[in-house]
Parts: sequence; C-alpha cells; structure tokens
Amino acid sequence: MLQNLDSLYQSLSKTEERLEEIIQQEIKLKDYQVEVDSAMSRMNKSYQNLYSERSSSSREIFSDITGIEATIQPNRDFNNYVKELRACINKEDTFDSEFGSLIDKLTKNSITNQDIYNDILDIRVSGESSIFSDKKLINSIRKLNDAQVLELQTLKPNDLVVIRLELNGKKVSLSNASAGQKTSAILSMILAYGNSPLILDQPEDDLDSQLINNLIVRSIITKKENRQILIVTHNANIPVNGDSEWLISMGDSKEISADQCGSVDEPNIKPRICTVMEGGEDAFTNRAKRYGFKQIVE
Repeated sequence: MLQNLDSLYQSLSKTEERLEEIIQQEIKLKDYQVEVDSAMSRMNKSYQNLYSERSSSSREIFSDITGIEATIQPNRDFNNYVKELRACINKEDTFDSEFGSLIDKLTKNSITNQDIYNDILDIRVSGESSIFSDKKLINSIRKLNDAQVLELQTLKPNDLVVIRLELNGKKVSLSNASAGQKTSAILSMILAYGNSPLILDQPEDDLDSQLINNLIVRSIITKKENRQILIVTHNANIPVNGDSEWLISMGDSKEISADQCGSVDEPNIKPRICTVMEGGEDAFTNRAKRYGFKQIVE
C-alpha cells in the first residue's frame, strides 16, 4: 500500500514538473506571439510608408509629363506575390493551373493573402483546404517546415504600379503597349525625373514616331529650362520641335568633326537640318513660323 502511494507520489511529482515545463513553454510561446505580432505590425506600417513614398514620387515624376499617368494600387501585385509563394513552397514549375486560379481569386477580391496563410495553417493541422483543390499540392503544403511557414506569414503582395499612355484619345496600359510606346514612356520618365545633366544617344531608335512629338519633345521643352540635356540624334524633328538652344551638325568623314554649330535660327544651320528632316525645307519653314523665327523664314 505504502509502495503504491510512493509510486503515485513520484508519478505526481513528474507530472507536476512536466506541467510546469508546459506552462513555461506556453509563457514563452505567448511572449513569442507578442513579438511576432509586434514585428508584423511594424512590417505593415513599413508597407504603408512605402506606399505613401511611392505615391508621392509618382505625383512628382508624372506631374510634368503630358500624355502619361501613373497610379499606385496598394498591395495589388498578385503576380509577383504568387511567384514568391511558389518559390517558398518549392513549386515554381508545377501546379500552374492551381496557382493561376489563386491569382484570379486574389484579383477578384474573393480571397486575401491572409486567407491563404490561414488556409496553409489549417492544412498543416487537418490536411483540409478551402482554397487549394489538388491533393498532391495540399499534401506538399502539409509537409512544410516551420521556417517556410514563418516566411509565408511575412509574405505580402507589393504595391502595383499602373502606367497608362494617352494614344489617340484613349488610355492604354503600358503593359499592353508596343515596344516603341514603352520606350517612349520610359524616356519621358527619365527626362522628367531629376535636374542633373542628361545625355541621350539616339533616343528615336525603336520609338513610336507619334510619341516622339507627343511625349519626348514635350518633356524636353518642359525640362530644358532647369536641366541641361544633350541629345545625339539622326531625327531632326527632335531639336527643331524641341526648340534646341544649340545644334552641332557633324561631318560625314571618318574622323569625328563638327560641320556646323549654332542655334536653330541661324541661317547656316537651316540647310543641315533640312537635309535630314522629314518634310525637308517646307517642314522646317512651317516650324520656324510657329516658333517666330522670322529671319530664317525669310
């Protein structure tokens, strides 16, 4: 009888010790959860600050560009989010249909990234999912380690930058624009941002001809008042329409040499421009009248 009591007492002591260990682990777990929640709060605040900075920079850059507009959509870059999600669970090249459906649901606001994370936690506990349907994928998610799950917890869609061009009275997303239209838009942004000297080498290459005047030339005229812009070009429309302050016509010999130098309203510059300008002398004269260069019209 006493032996049984002694055995029960020892068992009770061990149970109490184990219980104390569990209690201490729970305390540590709660402290850890507080740290995680605090870190997540700081991360979300950083995302908000990043969105504010992007919006401010976007307004600053595009305020001087006619024909282009940009909007920042907070936490809407679902394509890259799902790409990072696939990398985290080592499924970059498989289950394309499943992850394509995921992007579609996110885009339609049917689910959020938090819903996806919560679903992954449910899968680890029960093996059941309300978002994923492929059993093999669900089984793979269930086998994720703690480090992967922690990485998924901090994974969040970045801001989506949407740039639109105005073409023939219609707004076209930059993602759907031609290569030349994209180049024109990027070049306009480069021209608009900053005040340091800028050198452009044949910007007309691969550019949409309509946008050279509608975007590039407008940007040059706007920025040349407070920024030095040096342009090497075969397109005479750029210096003429852009109201260049100084032109250097290069010689056609093998050696690098200047043929003529001067401003657009100087008589010795006119023939050099007309030889390469689309429309020739008539086009140059019409532009000269528009800018009020009487002496070269005469």
